[in-house]
Amino acid sequence: MNRERRFVSDASHDLRNPIAGLQTRLEVALGEPDDADWKPMVRGALRDTRRLNDIVSDLLELARLDARTPKPVEPVDLAALVRREVGLRAGDVPIRMRLEPGVVVRANPVRLSRVLGNLLGNAERHAESRIEVTVARDGGDAVVEVLDDGSGIPEEARERVFERFARLSESRVRDPQGTGLGLPIAREIAEIYGGSLRIADSRAGARFVLRLPLISGGGPPR
Repeated sequence: MNRERRFVSDASHDLRNPIAGLQTRLEVALGEPDDADWKPMVRGALRDTRRLNDIVSDLLELARLDARTPKPVEPVDLAALVRREVGLRAGDVPIRMRLEPGVVVRANPVRLSRVLGNLLGNAERHAESRIEVTVARDGGDAVVEVLDDGSGIPEEARERVFERFARLSESRVRDPQGTGLGLPIAREIAEIYGGSLRIADSRAGARFVLRLPLISGGGPPR
């Protein structure tokens, strides 16, 4: 119950700021003379609207996850999923891929795409010059790793980044419009499909490790 109250309070706070900012900007714009240069104010309102949309989308996804709302599952080839998601990125940081073929899990592909997109987006915000994504088998698990060469995450803060709305100081600087919900959502999705998401040791940067149960024999479980 305390967790729910804190969540509602944090959500209300994060929603209130962009809504208030949007309302104020629009009111000012409407009060300006017809020949006023209104475009900067409208651009600011658009930024607030986009942030509000991101927050609402993340809150809706969290509500679905908390309620364990079912979504159809199917075999998902992780190498193919990574190639597709990396191909959609338009960032300036090069992404190197090392993908073992035939690593297949049973999950909802849209939700797994969201996990990977959140991890890649996080890596792009913090990387200095490169990102590496690997897909491999490890016993009965499929393992996806996303590694950047940024400043990394202190060991004592590695669990905190998976708390809802928790944001480290570097994240606030590099992504001031972020919701603080991407990584918690990614972990909850991993756990729904019997897996895990954690931050492992690395020589440099942050190394996120996603584990999911492999489909035995390369086909769907009976």
